[in-house]
Amino acid sequence: MSHILPSKLAIRWLSLTHFANDFFSGSLGVLLAAQAEKLDLSNGQIGLASTAYLSLSLGQPLLGWLADRTERAFLMVTGAFLTGIGLLFCGFAPNFFWLMIAALFAGLGSAMFHPVGLAAARHLGQEAAKGKTVALFMLGGNSGYAVAPFIIGFILESYGPHGMAIPFVVSLVFVPYILVRLRPAMSGQLKAAEKATPPHRHPELGRVNRWQKTGLWVLAAYLVVVFVRGTVDQVLGTYLPTYYEQSGRSLAFAGVATGSVLFFSAVGSYLGARLSDYVSRLIIIGVSMAIMPPMLLLLLESDGIGIFTFGAVLGIMLKASLPLLLMMGQEVFPGGASGASGLSFGWMFTSNTIGTIIASILSDAIGLREMLQLMAFLPLVGLVMVVVMWNQTRTTGQRQMAEIQPAPSTGD
Repeated sequence: MSHILPSKLAIRWLSLTHFANDFFSGSLGVLLAAQAEKLDLSNGQIGLASTAYLSLSLGQPLLGWLADRTERAFLMVTGAFLTGIGLLFCGFAPNFFWLMIAALFAGLGSAMFHPVGLAAARHLGQEAAKGKTVALFMLGGNSGYAVAPFIIGFILESYGPHGMAIPFVVSLVFVPYILVRLRPAMSGQLKAAEKATPPHRHPELGRVNRWQKTGLWVLAAYLVVVFVRGTVDQVLGTYLPTYYEQSGRSLAFAGVATGSVLFFSAVGSYLGARLSDYVSRLIIIGVSMAIMPPMLLLLLESDGIGIFTFGAVLGIMLKASLPLLLMMGQEVFPGGASGASGLSFGWMFTSNTIGTIIASILSDAIGLREMLQLMAFLPLVGLVMVVVMWNQTRTTGQRQMAEIQPAPSTGD
């Protein structure tokens, strides 16, 4: 029996690693709500801690580039384990300063993992079914991000912030085993991808062709859409637990209510990626942007079953476009397999960081509820940008670029 895992099994192991990494990411919002009471944190400080976690993600393009150049891609995947260590430290932080340091460390692990993880997910699949393999990869991460508030809410309700030790011990047992099983397939697949189109062969020509073929206005609109989607997503994950707790509900309820939104966002991510093999990416993105504003406003005004009804629809729309935007960025950004993924993820996390900083300032200036209501209108800007992308691709005779299909280039 070969020591190399079959691609179908390897993508499942990779998805489980993504689950573990994003489980801890999804724990951050509830953990900060728990630490807010213990450490007397303001809404602005909660936002700054979340920003600290995201800030090192700005280095994802560099980390992806290093993975391509040094052939140490698998080392980057072990960042999923570092994310768990960082969140454990967040739970034991004695003050705001150490909370920020721990959040930075957790962010480094996440930044290491994502570029190489996405590159491997694409190359583990067949050319005609990249949507399916990326869907499975994203489903793993989004599922971890979604179930975390459910589980962590109840754990922290019983044990306080130190309860983060429980999920960490579980990850200490399973994550190293998964990484050992995954290593041969990861190494072989990414090396094969790079050998197919060596990064040192005409890199400038490939870079110019990709960017020029896409078009300046399409790229600018794409960057805005990623910013809008990422900001709303991160702000909800960070502040919904605090919003419900400040409304007089228990930390466990805050975790369940937030987790329901995130659970259906995982479903939406999978459905969006699978549909992209049959339906225009821009149509899927546009529909999701149009539905998000009324759903978020209704969620904030709801009680009881309405929280879970509107939260479910909002969740599906929130991440239906995420895998599509990541694939589009990976296909037009320059660099090798991991480098292009790093740029794609890097801009997404940069958007999340900038948006969270703005949200943290607004939450202290105008109030948490009012800030969330303001965020509800942001997807309308994204919808306008989708229309711009659609019109530009039609008027320039580049209808195929409405899908941003891959062009032969470095690392693809």
